[in-house]
Amino acid sequence: MRVNEVRDRVVDDHIRLGGRLGVIERLTARVLAGDAECVDALGFECEMMLADLAQHMSWEDRNLAPVLYERDAQRLKRLEEDHREQRELLRYILGRVREPTCPAVLVARTMLDFASLLREDIRREEAEILLPSAPYAGFTSIGVATH
Repeated sequence: MRVNEVRDRVVDDHIRLGGRLGVIERLTARVLAGDAECVDALGFECEMMLADLAQHMSWEDRNLAPVLYERDAQRLKRLEEDHREQRELLRYILGRVREPTCPAVLVARTMLDFASLLREDIRREEAEILLPSAPYAGFTSIGVATH
C-alpha cells in the first residue's frame, strides 16, 4: 500500500466520522431540547459512532503506525498517545451509552463533549501527523497490511 493511499484512507475515514458526528450533534440538540423521540436514535448513532471509531483506530494501528515507525518516531508516539486516550474515553462513553439508568440528557451532553474532542483530535492528527510535508511524503510504497 502506498503512503498516499494510507493518508487518503485516513482522511476519508475522518470525513465519514465527521458526518456521523454531525448526525449525533443534531440528535443531541433535539434531545437536549426535550425531544424524547430522538433518544433511541441517539443511542443507536452513539453505538455506531463508537464502533466506527474503534475500527478506524485499529486500521490506523495496522497501517499508519508502521509508516510512522519507519519514518517518524515522534509522530508515531503522538498517534499511540492519542489512541490510548481515545480508547479510555470510548470505554467511559460506552458505559454511559449502555447504562439503562443513565438519563438521556447526560448521554447527549457526554456525546456533545465527545464530538468536540474528536473533531479537535481529527484536526490535530491531520495537521500534525498527516502533514503533506511529512518525512515519508516522498516515499511511494510501503509494506503495510491491506486490511
